[in-house]
Amino acid sequence: ITTDVPQVGFNSNTNLTTASGSGEYLTPANNEWASKIFSVPLGTNKVKFTAYSCYGNNLFIDDIYIMGGDGTQTQLNFIPERYSLEQNYPNPFNPVTKINFSIPKQSFVTLKIYDMLGREVAELVNKELIPNNYSIDFNASNLPSGVYFYKLETSEFTDVKRMMLIK
Repeated sequence: ITTDVPQVGFNSNTNLTTASGSGEYLTPANNEWASKIFSVPLGTNKVKFTAYSCYGNNLFIDDIYIMGGDGTQTQLNFIPERYSLEQNYPNPFNPVTKINFSIPKQSFVTLKIYDMLGREVAELVNKELIPNNYSIDFNASNLPSGVYFYKLETSEFTDVKRMMLIK
């Protein structure tokens, strides 16, 4: 389903505001959340959301419902289809960055940070996680500038990415 302009839902504003005009990132205020209603053809089994942001990669989607022709509602769950480890943002960073990853099934997960010599400098996750998309903030204020690696590991998946801390 593609539409160039968001359809008007319960409110009269066609856009969802997530940033002020000053270029500063903000979490939407209560009056900036909007309910949108879209019609999709019968039999649609996938919907793609495309977000455009002037000030960063921030998107807020909450409580999506599918309404059947008989008036019943079903809440849509966002369980990832596959494991993934995304590139941290921002990169380079000083001193905080965000690391996003996805887990498609319940798994014991570790997310660790290593320096250039392979020494572990931080452990961000070390526990059983349910299927979901995760976002972890990493604060490197106690580390020197340099290149670091972060590694996501489960029993079925391992991935490593590089990031740069510049102070």
